[in-house]
Amino acid sequence: MSKVNIVIRTLNEAKWLDLCLRSIENQNFQDFTITVVDSGSDDLTIKICENRNVRVMALTPFLPGKAINRGIESEGGATYGVILSAHCVPTNKDWLGSFVSFMDNNLACAAAFGLQSPMNFTNADNARDLALAFTGNTRVTADTFFHNANSIVRLSVWEKYRFNETVKHIEDLLWSSEVVHGGLSIGYCKEAEVTHYHGLHQHEGERSFRARGLNDILEENNLVKSWSLSDIAGQHDELVVNAFGDESLSKYFADSRSFCWKNIEGYSENSGVQQVIELSLKESFRKHPQALAVQFFSEIPASMETTDQLLQAFFNHYPDIVVPVIEDFGNYWIETDNKLRPIQSNYELRENKSSILKENILSGGIISIAALRGGQLLFSNKHLEKI
Repeated sequence: MSKVNIVIRTLNEAKWLDLCLRSIENQNFQDFTITVVDSGSDDLTIKICENRNVRVMALTPFLPGKAINRGIESEGGATYGVILSAHCVPTNKDWLGSFVSFMDNNLACAAAFGLQSPMNFTNADNARDLALAFTGNTRVTADTFFHNANSIVRLSVWEKYRFNETVKHIEDLLWSSEVVHGGLSIGYCKEAEVTHYHGLHQHEGERSFRARGLNDILEENNLVKSWSLSDIAGQHDELVVNAFGDESLSKYFADSRSFCWKNIEGYSENSGVQQVIELSLKESFRKHPQALAVQFFSEIPASMETTDQLLQAFFNHYPDIVVPVIEDFGNYWIETDNKLRPIQSNYELRENKSSILKENILSGGIISIAALRGGQLLFSNKHLEKI
């Protein structure tokens, strides 16, 4: 039996799961099994697991405590259960070993939680929350704070104190409160670090100017570190597949990780943006099942003249689904009842016109393979988002 059973809870986490599993596989401490408890994913989550030595369990509907309990139960005889969110990626090869050593050396600890650090694209409110919640050095704590996005649990304690299976949130805090009141302690292991792109409370958008200022101060004084995709993934060839519409672009992509989307079965001159994307994602996963994303080009932007620049664009933009668009303030007409009427006219001042965002099809756009499962797409002048 493995000493550690790593329980990863998933629901449509394919965008991050492959990175997470790669990082676990590269750990210096190797006495572990991985149990993925999936709650009905319809993206590539299960397919990614099938390509690895991962046990998969199905559990719907999702209840966090129940998922953890079932995942732990699946590996009898383990000493520790490590609980990890699929979108939290270990930042170093000693993540797991640090957790295990801490628990081996602190026998009064029922569990420990590890450091969670933001990505460089994490919004200010989430980055601030992470910086304030995960601070200080490795220690045995005197309070009940605990967080299951990145934690380790002593299973002899878990046998007595199981996670609440009815609540939809804070199963970790309920559990740690019960354990601490029972006379045990919770630990904090700074060295067991992961990234957590959306933070603790999953704020949406940029809401707080004060949080942005606070983060700047924290980073300037080395009190918090944010991670880039290249930091945690490394610039591996298999991470990105290049897809292009014109065969003449093949000189930029001489390696085997490229294809022309005009050669894909199902493509026609009338194919829309979404169809091109969906066909290309399927082709990419068929040819390169370990790839994380596809980088599209109908032409090479003047600002991206080398393969190094193209690769850097991938690392900079992967967190979003990126398709460049053209912002246009021209004349637009709409037909209703066989009559044409203007939406806006060039006689209007530019500042009074609303901009029309026109798709600039796949000129350097980057799409995560798991990002699209049908549905509509919203274009903006910054990025393309799934809605």
